[in-house]
Amino acid sequence: MKGSKSGLTSNDEKEQKIYGDFQTPLVLTTQITDLLTKLNLKPSSIIEPTCGTGNFIIAALESFPEATIAGFEINSNYVEQTKERLLKVDSINTEIHVADFFQVDWENLLLRQNEPLLILGNLPWVTNSEIGVIGGANLPTKSNLHKFSGFDALTGSSNFDISEWMLIQLLKGLASLNGYLAMLCKISVARKVLKYAYSNNIQISSASLYQIDSKKHFNAAVQSCLLLCTFSKKSSSPSSPSFQIYSSLDAPLPHQNVTIIDDVLIANLENYHKTTHLTGSSRFTWRSGIKHDCSQVMKLVKKGEHYSNSSEDNILLEEDFLFPLLTGSDLAKDRTRSTDRWLIVTQKVIGEDTSIIKETAPLTWKYLQNNKNRLSNRKSSIYNNQPLFSIFGVGPYSFSLWKIAISGFYKELNFRLISPIHNKPVVFDDTCYFLSCSSFEEAIVLKTLLDHPLSHQFYTSYIFWDNKRPITKSILKKLRLEALISEIGFDTIISIITQQYPGSNVSKLQSVVRSFL
Repeated sequence: MKGSKSGLTSNDEKEQKIYGDFQTPLVLTTQITDLLTKLNLKPSSIIEPTCGTGNFIIAALESFPEATIAGFEINSNYVEQTKERLLKVDSINTEIHVADFFQVDWENLLLRQNEPLLILGNLPWVTNSEIGVIGGANLPTKSNLHKFSGFDALTGSSNFDISEWMLIQLLKGLASLNGYLAMLCKISVARKVLKYAYSNNIQISSASLYQIDSKKHFNAAVQSCLLLCTFSKKSSSPSSPSFQIYSSLDAPLPHQNVTIIDDVLIANLENYHKTTHLTGSSRFTWRSGIKHDCSQVMKLVKKGEHYSNSSEDNILLEEDFLFPLLTGSDLAKDRTRSTDRWLIVTQKVIGEDTSIIKETAPLTWKYLQNNKNRLSNRKSSIYNNQPLFSIFGVGPYSFSLWKIAISGFYKELNFRLISPIHNKPVVFDDTCYFLSCSSFEEAIVLKTLLDHPLSHQFYTSYIFWDNKRPITKSILKKLRLEALISEIGFDTIISIITQQYPGSNVSKLQSVVRSFL
């Protein structure tokens, strides 16, 4: 992100979004170059790969007057503005070029620079899906950056920040040089980039994250930082890679150390060492909520005998394909015992023929047909070559009467026991994760296990609460519940449950716990 401007037309705003174009304020670029000089960085050459109107260039000229500086920018108007600014200062060793980041051979360009080389700046803070939604094409060549497989490769797990891809290209180019990288980015992006680098043997000598106030500088509600990496031709990646996080640009000491173990980011090393023996595969499978990508059609509010969507009232539908819906916000705020929101669930399994709706629920079929254009315009490729009105994240597990569920977006480990509403199984949106249960007894056993302090200690080893979605399916499934039972103890578990749920059938509970082992 580079500070927002006012007085923009709708086309200007769209172009800003496509290019992630928000200028970094000079006060922040100056604070960053001041920090670099305090850390005794002495670059011979500096490159700013997306220099915008030149605030990083101006700050670098002041802090590193002996260095040669090259700025690159796709917007030719910005290039001219930067050149005009440079006429007013001593910039004899500075060049500004019109260039598209995605067309530059960065590896060869970096090799031609004098060392030590500093790459400085702020790349666009926008994701590939956000650009796609507004029709932009300012994207790298499509690739499965983190090697997701199957459904994850086609949906939210494969969504990534453009700056993430760009940073990785720059790190690759610096890996064989003496130099530094100092770039603003989201903290979540910095962690992903460092994990990728260490996992793929990109030689980084050291790395640190310095948190910045995004609200103050960019009016953005996101956790961000200065990512600072050093590179040396003589060094090799450490056997136990780690990096430090500072609370601000002027913090004297780090407040958190992050370690990467077996290609996994560890948020709390102490908790990790105490609970790592609980890691492993379990027979319980965490599921995501239903993905439909058309809320204005599929999500309804019940009003008496009728339903309404975002643009239409008094919709009359059969109940066959309607199910009570809870969202991530409902789970986080414990609004789980009733709801007036319903979801049309068109399939019981992925790929099921939906034409049966026409025969068994003609009013529902007519409603879907009336909204066919909206449903056909869903952008995700997962709907290609699928039956009409298809959904994803659906299976027999969606229709279990009892579930344990949690929101992925909220900042607490609040597991909720979900029971039927209006005698129908509850379904969730795709911001939620859940375990399906075969009985009430199984549900309360699972909830007791997940609420146990050992479980929370285990999960906080891996959760970074500043992530947009801190709780993920990949984290939830790490806990082997069978090992947790053995750690807590059979009798202790039964005792906890009977205290929390007086009147429970003890023999059924014992049978359930034994079946878990």
